[in-house]
Amino acid sequence: IAEKELAEAVGQTGSVGGTVVILEPASGKVLAMASQPDYNPNAVAKYRPSEWRNRAICDSFEPGSTFKPFLMAGVLEEGVVSRKKKINCEKGRFRVGGKTIRDHKPYENLTLDELIKFSSNIGMAKLGKALERERFHSYLRDFGFGQQTGVDLPGEVEGTLHPPTRWFEIDLAAISFGQGVTVTPLQLATATAAIANGGLMMKPYLVERIVDGSGREQVVQEPNVRN
Repeated sequence: IAEKELAEAVGQTGSVGGTVVILEPASGKVLAMASQPDYNPNAVAKYRPSEWRNRAICDSFEPGSTFKPFLMAGVLEEGVVSRKKKINCEKGRFRVGGKTIRDHKPYENLTLDELIKFSSNIGMAKLGKALERERFHSYLRDFGFGQQTGVDLPGEVEGTLHPPTRWFEIDLAAISFGQGVTVTPLQLATATAAIANGGLMMKPYLVERIVDGSGREQVVQEPNVRN
C-alpha cells in the first residue's frame, strides 16, 4: 500500500522522488518503508545506480518545521520558558546575526502551543536562544540526530549536525526551525515516535525473526530502547 500510494503521490506532484516510513512507536518495528524512484532487484542492470538506494536511510534533507517539536521538547523539559508565556514574534520580521528571519504571517504574541500550531520561525528562534547551544545540541543528540539509528539495513547515513561550537547566532536560530541541519526520513520518524512513546526512543528494526529450513530460529529481534 505504501509503495502504491507513494508512487501515485510522486506522479501527481511531479516530484523527483519520495519516501515513506511507518513505525510502531512502542516497539520500533518498521511497518512500511518505500522509496521512489523504485527498481526491480531482479533486473538491476536496467536501472541507474541513483535508483538503487533506499532513500529512507541513504538520503538526508533539511527537515524544516518538522524539526520544531524537538526544540520544544527541550524547552519544556528544561523549563526555560513557561508554557503560558507569550513570545513576541515581531510581526513577521526579526534580525538575528545580521540576517532577517521571516514568518509566513505577521504574528505578534504567541504562547508555546501557538508557536507550534502556527509554525512561527521567529518564535522558535527565540526559544532556541533561551535553551542555548549546548543544551539544544544535547537534546538533538538524545533524539538521535547526527547518528545512525542502527536499523538492520546497510548504507545508513548519519545526517548533518555540527557541534555547538560551530554554531554562530544565525545558525542557532536557523537550526531552531530546521535549517542548517540534515536528517534521514528514518531518523525523523524514529525521533517523532519517541515523542509518541512517552519519551522512550526505540531502535527501529525490520526483521523480527530468521528461521532455518527446519523451523529453528536463527535470529530474533525484540523491542530495544536506545540509550
